[in-house]
Amino acid sequence: MKKIITVIGARPQIIKAAAISRAIKNNFSNKILEVIVHTGQHYDENMSQIFFEELEIPFPNYNLNVGSGSHGEQTAKMLEGLENIYQQEKPDAVIVYGDTNSTIAGALAAAKIHIPVIHIEAGLRSFNKAMPEEINRITCDHMSTLLFTPSETGHRNLLNEGIKIDQKEAASIDNPKIYLCGDIMYDNSLYFSAMSEQKSKILKELEITVDAEYIKKIRENLGDTLATKHIDFTQIKDLRERARENKLIPEYTADFFKKAFTKAEGRIKERSRSLYAIESIPYWIRNITKEDNFKKSFGPTLNSYPKITFDKEIGPKDQDAEFITFGHPLFEAVLEWVSRTFSADLQKGAEFIDYSGQLNGTILFFEGAINDGTGRIAGKR
Repeated sequence: MKKIITVIGARPQIIKAAAISRAIKNNFSNKILEVIVHTGQHYDENMSQIFFEELEIPFPNYNLNVGSGSHGEQTAKMLEGLENIYQQEKPDAVIVYGDTNSTIAGALAAAKIHIPVIHIEAGLRSFNKAMPEEINRITCDHMSTLLFTPSETGHRNLLNEGIKIDQKEAASIDNPKIYLCGDIMYDNSLYFSAMSEQKSKILKELEITVDAEYIKKIRENLGDTLATKHIDFTQIKDLRERARENKLIPEYTADFFKKAFTKAEGRIKERSRSLYAIESIPYWIRNITKEDNFKKSFGPTLNSYPKITFDKEIGPKDQDAEFITFGHPLFEAVLEWVSRTFSADLQKGAEFIDYSGQLNGTILFFEGAINDGTGRIAGKR
């Protein structure tokens, strides 16, 4: 039987680790023994108790109780405690999550005594090394044996940092393997939502039955009291059904980017299959990308982009295509140029009037956000 030590420290890591613990319990209990170590980085007895009991998460076998402190103080205490546990338990591998001090301590303590490290949420980058989490992400990835990345962007980041995918040697710290596995929180969302439906008693206590008649009543009430009476619900339903996996978003980002880029005197050439090419970056946008603050926040841009796409489904099928959306340095530079160039107009606000009364309908607004490895919002537009 293989023994794995799971290192957790922050509350989001407790929830993420639940998915792995659940999979081991339900499918591999006769093959894998999991030992859970809580560093105590973010430990509140009452809150943690609720997490472990309500979410049916296994209680930790060890708690280091390191508490709060400076980065160096916290990490040093964790390293000492984790190394002692590793030497006592002799695990076959150590699992770490995200980018906290618990992550870096768990990985470093294991790598120093030649225990393979499994990093879940690998490859995520903010391209801002002023953030302690960014240092933790990069360092942890480069001393791991197995790298589980949640996204195509994370996968591409690991490749860009020299980790190869065509190695035939067995996985090791010198020859790590990358697995594009998707977001572990998606598994948890499905599981815990089903659990809440089974356990929740609120609808029963309020004697509410959610059926077609009830939904109709809610819509009528909203229509009488709010501006939602002007919204065409049938149109929204049709849009939602057509927008499988948020496919509306690429359409809007593509339209915005192309118009703004052209307005900045750039030229974008349409290729086949939702692909485009940019031969050069306009002077105005290029100047923004050279600013130190911009580069620290979003990273560098290329001089040209022979193949880009706004459709997230194209990326996995075409590794040469650059996925352009919120958070990408080129997209952010265009957003910044629009903000600076038209700031006076933007500050005036916007007014939508159809004097004929023919085009009254729905206006859709959207915003994009980038999450760091802990799930916190690192940037929003």
